Amino acid sequence: MNLKYLLGAALAVAAISCQQEEFETPVESSPKIQLVDITDGVVNEGMATLTKAQASKNLALKFDSQATYQAFLDKLSSMEPEERIALVKSYGLTSLQEINILADEELDKFFETASEADFMEQYQAYKKRYEGILISNPYDGEDVSLYVPDGDKIQTYVVNENHCVVIGDCIEKIALNNDLSESDLALFGNLPMPLYEESDSFTDQYKTKRFKTSISAILYTSSGIKVHAGHQKKKGLWWKRDNDRETYLKFDASPHAFYFTYVGDYGQMINNGWPNLHVWNNKGKVDYWIGGLRPGTTSLNAGLYVWSDRTVKKEKETLKGILVDEKWTDAAEVPQRALSDACGGSFTLTMKTVLP
Repeated sequence: MNLKYLLGAALAVAAISCQQEEFETPVESSPKIQLVDITDGVVNEGMATLTKAQASKNLALKFDSQATYQAFLDKLSSMEPEERIALVKSYGLTSLQEINILADEELDKFFETASEADFMEQYQAYKKRYEGILISNPYDGEDVSLYVPDGDKIQTYVVNENHCVVIGDCIEKIALNNDLSESDLALFGNLPMPLYEESDSFTDQYKTKRFKTSISAILYTSSGIKVHAGHQKKKGLWWKRDNDRETYLKFDASPHAFYFTYVGDYGQMINNGWPNLHVWNNKGKVDYWIGGLRPGTTSLNAGLYVWSDRTVKKEKETLKGILVDEKWTDAAEVPQRALSDACGGSFTLTMKTVLP
């Protein structure tokens, strides 16, 4: 399993016990970055005097300066999403991104157990609790998952439920577009992505009565290629994100026109290997810079094939040269896969002609 988080602090929007219990000091607290409480527009640093019930609603991170804040954002940018959430959590804050994870776990419980007749009543109350914090999918009325607004913004890993952070003596409310992130839009928005950096793209879906896999491969004007893969499950008329699926991805292209990129053991970027398969364990959504066009290449004939643990075979095989959770593995046992069960296929990506 991937990294599991110790979710000690209760969600601001959940029912919280009001018994007098002192708030624990964050592990990573320091003079430059502190956990504070914002009450009636006033920043309170005396966390030891707050009960959990009092502190939970308006907790925020305080940075002693703009430089410290920017350095922290730069550090987060170099991390994987799970690492970002864990780092911010170590300061004692349940960030907007973690609220989304907790909200999805809450939805999962009654999505699986409620009768179809009861589901919408529970869902409307659920949406009301997260109103003004998370957003629903405006492009697909059957999607009941909630999303982080503007979720590709690195600040969403730092702000609280009110989208606030404290810099110096100022409370800053981070402006977030009330729309899906690029990565969510690529999978669950059912619309082309309106990105000026995008040069060409390929999308596909594999859909049954019970589950769905959506993928895209996007060629950017930088010559880099990013792949997205995500899974959803269905109950009655409704779909929601299926976050605990294993994902298997195969990308085919000519090595004369394309190179893979991945991170080596020491954090270095490697672009001379040729992985036969990408595997992500228990990760229902993948956003990954898989590689790029070689210099002088303006068009790429490729194939993208994605399976989940629902669509692979029971039989196993040993495969050499694969990336498991983005780490190179010389050989590993993986489920066998049939192209007929994959989401994806062959396609051509072509760079736009840029007019002078």
